[in-house]
Amino acid sequence: MFSSLVSYFSKTLEAMLYSENFWLITDLKLDVPTLEAIRTLRSMRRLRSGPVEREKVKIVLQAAAKAPSGGNTQPWEFILVTDPTVKKKLRQLVSDGLRIYANANLRIPRDGIDAFLNAGNPVSHLAYHTDEIPVLILVCLNSERAKRLTNEWSGLEEQANWASVFPAVQNMLLAARAIGLGTAISIFPLFKMDELKQLFKLPEFVKPGILVYLGYPDAPFSEPKRLPVETFIHENTW
Repeated sequence: MFSSLVSYFSKTLEAMLYSENFWLITDLKLDVPTLEAIRTLRSMRRLRSGPVEREKVKIVLQAAAKAPSGGNTQPWEFILVTDPTVKKKLRQLVSDGLRIYANANLRIPRDGIDAFLNAGNPVSHLAYHTDEIPVLILVCLNSERAKRLTNEWSGLEEQANWASVFPAVQNMLLAARAIGLGTAISIFPLFKMDELKQLFKLPEFVKPGILVYLGYPDAPFSEPKRLPVETFIHENTW
């Protein structure tokens, strides 16, 4: 049964990658089946600084754009960051946001903040080396394109709109894994929201949601530790 599912999902993703509108890339072969990509998807915070082929970046972005969304609004926007000058400015925002996050995080003991911010911590290491990552993608919400409900439901609509954006992020991460690229995600620059929007000249209706790091990993992929799925299942009622 499991092998049949693996085969089915692998063929489905491969068909998507070879579709007519997929930049006419026809020589790509998937490194791993889809369910294997899901099983071994994890944050890869040690990424090489070497370049990523433009074709592979397109594959990742096209996979993201194939995601489902409420009302087929496709409310995502992807800011592709490759310019060294822009990346250095973004690194500063990420590093500043990291410090704000560390001091606001209820799970980090007050006497453990310095250790968390040390470059030996993989999370902090990646933040401090943001400008060395070959490809950065700031995923945003286009609230004008997403608009469907009257203003009295604006709170619910905001929640629903982000629920349409994050399947695109997951597609992005899985496509990257399938072709041998590592990814990590970060909310740290969001703590410097005004500066972030100014850096990328974002209009008011475009809201940043998460930063995706993309590059070749410095370590092998492996299955991350997760709680048993039974921990989260509530059948029929809580």
